[in-house]
Amino acid sequence: MRERDNWTEGWVDLRFNVTADGKARDVTVDYQMGRGDFAKHTAKWLEGCQFEPAKRDGTPVEARNQYQRFYFRIESANPGASPEIIRRLRAVDALLEQGKADEAMAELDTASKDSRFLYEMVHIMARRAQAMAVAGKVDLAILYLQQVRYSDSFLGPREQGWVRRLTLRLALSQGLYHDAVDAAETIKNLGDKDADKPLTSALERLRKAVEDGTPFGVDGRIPSECRPEICSAEQPSWRYRPVRRTISLTDVKGELDRVEARCDARTFSAKAEPDVTWTIPASWGECTVSIFGTPGSTFRIIDENV
Repeated sequence: MRERDNWTEGWVDLRFNVTADGKARDVTVDYQMGRGDFAKHTAKWLEGCQFEPAKRDGTPVEARNQYQRFYFRIESANPGASPEIIRRLRAVDALLEQGKADEAMAELDTASKDSRFLYEMVHIMARRAQAMAVAGKVDLAILYLQQVRYSDSFLGPREQGWVRRLTLRLALSQGLYHDAVDAAETIKNLGDKDADKPLTSALERLRKAVEDGTPFGVDGRIPSECRPEICSAEQPSWRYRPVRRTISLTDVKGELDRVEARCDARTFSAKAEPDVTWTIPASWGECTVSIFGTPGSTFRIIDENV
């Protein structure tokens, strides 16, 4: 597909429901990268598509909260990066080696204004994740890495290696089980390097905690300094994939609005109150929990069996 208006590549992430008769409905934009009307064109096209509906016991049923990334490419585009973008990326690498995260982000801001191709955009986003990690802003680093994950085929083997290991390290540091397992499964030679030993040990400890059924807490923060490429177009939120089916909030500092469980079979929303327990029925399928509130608000989510 092509974006003609501004002659740039990019992508748009859409969330939608598929009705029992195979129609896409309630299309919403989660993220967009690149300049242009990607979201408007893609949403209109998606609503005209015919899908094979999900079935339960042989009967077509609605499938909710489907998620898909759509890429926009320029025909005969440069498969790599322009010399100017390459120069800036090398400058960023040097700054990050010196621990100068703010200067690296400023350089990346300039590079973003000039970038036109997917290859450039993904490399810029990967380095934004690294800069946020260097600055100690782990939640923002994870958001960038989650976006890179869907497009890391645009990275070379070396870049893929450090991006996936960084994803694993940060997910483990935050107790994000599903993110950690997903990252570990993408690292073909995990454990071959001496530097991998802390990662494999931490992953094994997290696996055991999950298998033991012990309740555990995960610290969350409604993101601030949020850019459109990592934050939903709607109200900022923190997202979490529960390990179990029962969750609650505690240690709230700031103001939270609501909690939403977006599942395969249903979407549930309630006021985000501390020390209130929500149990997600197994019949709802796989879920992602989103906590909405004032940017900068922090809390702890308790994940447990009841």
